[in-house]
This record gives sequence, C-alpha cells and structure tokens, in this order.
Amino acid sequence: YIFERISKNVMGIYIVHVMVMLLLSKFGIESNSYNSLFFIPIYSLIVFVISFIFVEILQKIPYVNSQTSTSSLITTGFHHIFIQIRQ
Repeated sequence: YIFERISKNVMGIYIVHVMVMLLLSKFGIESNSYNSLFFIPIYSLIVFVISFIFVEILQKIPYVNSQTSTSSLITTGFHHIFIQIRQ
C-alpha cells in the first residue's frame, strides 16, 4: 500500500524536495553538517518523509488535486515559495 502511495506522488515529491532542503538549511540542518557517512542517509530519509507528507497534504486540497491546476501551481506557486525561502 505504501509503495502505491509513493509511486502516485513521486513527481510531487521530486518537485517539493528542494523546498524541503531549503527549509531545513534555514534551521541549520544540511547534508554536510555532520559526519557524512551516517548523516546523509538520515538526511535523505528526513527530506523524503517530509516531502511525502507535504505532497499527501496537498493532495487533500481539491484545487491542487486536479490535473490542470497542478502544473500551474507548480510553475507559479512553488517559484514564489522558493524565492521567499532563499531570502
């Protein structure tokens, strides 16, 4: 069941993971912050889980869930979010 959910949301996870990484870096959590051998797999799992949860929440919103609005949301909404996070 969980693999079905992941495969359904893989594009959203791919798009959102950069935003999650930027948010984590704002809190001082980056992939090169600690011992790489142990922290990079943990960091990857954290980014994946947060991205998956975020996409699952977005799927609950009717407007975002429609096929036509998803592409427009990605091109406009996430661009503005990335800009806000980087500042």
